[in-house]
Amino acid sequence: MISGVQIAEQSLIDDIDGDLSVSEGFGLFDWDFKPHYTPANDPENWGLRRERQRRNDCQANALTSCVEVMLHRHRGGVRELSRMFAYQMSERFGKGIGRDRGSSIHAGVKVARDIGIPLESEYPYNRYTRSRTQFERWYRPVLQSAATRKIVKAIRAPAFSEAVSYVIAGCPIHWASGWPLRWNQDRIVTRYKRRHGSGAHATAIVWAIEQAGEWLLKVANSHGDGYFLVNERAYEEIRENNRWGCYVLQGIEQPFQSISFV
Repeated sequence: MISGVQIAEQSLIDDIDGDLSVSEGFGLFDWDFKPHYTPANDPENWGLRRERQRRNDCQANALTSCVEVMLHRHRGGVRELSRMFAYQMSERFGKGIGRDRGSSIHAGVKVARDIGIPLESEYPYNRYTRSRTQFERWYRPVLQSAATRKIVKAIRAPAFSEAVSYVIAGCPIHWASGWPLRWNQDRIVTRYKRRHGSGAHATAIVWAIEQAGEWLLKVANSHGDGYFLVNERAYEEIRENNRWGCYVLQGIEQPFQSISFV
């Protein structure tokens, strides 16, 4: 099964982590979350695209899902962002264009923070190249559009209660874990111990639900199967045993900010 998460080089980790804010007391009962916890804000209900990756671009699929959620909550409407732009720009910030060996969570955060992401209609999914020169020809015309869809900042994923708060508030979590995960008949991951599978996979935590008195995080996958759920124990085990990255994305910049990458 294709997946495609890389561990970032230390210089890129330092670039992202050096700019991080620290989560400060945003637990579920530290604010009035109920006006935001509505069926209309559940991405599955308003039409977040169900992703099916065709390359080792799970990180880009997860990243665009996160930013699409943020755009919906900040600006309304439904947008499909370019997964291939996000993937190849992440490759550019990582280990090279055109290798199709995946990309890192950190590279994706840098793309969303520094460059932004254009629409998929502007940069379609079949536009993949092994040529840096060709990639430059393709991406330069859409940089202005991409710059209107940048995030403001990221923080390291916090403890479970705060994670629930953030996703209800419209701040999804861009993360990766060992893969495959194991879920029960209700598609709930309840444990994450030791090694899972032979690789790693990026997904997007986009919502939370309360079910039978228990809060669960709702995770968008890119294997064409929609969503699965993660309970508190599994979330904390993944967060504490994570080599790939786990970040809350926050804030959408106002349109027409200056482009910080050429």
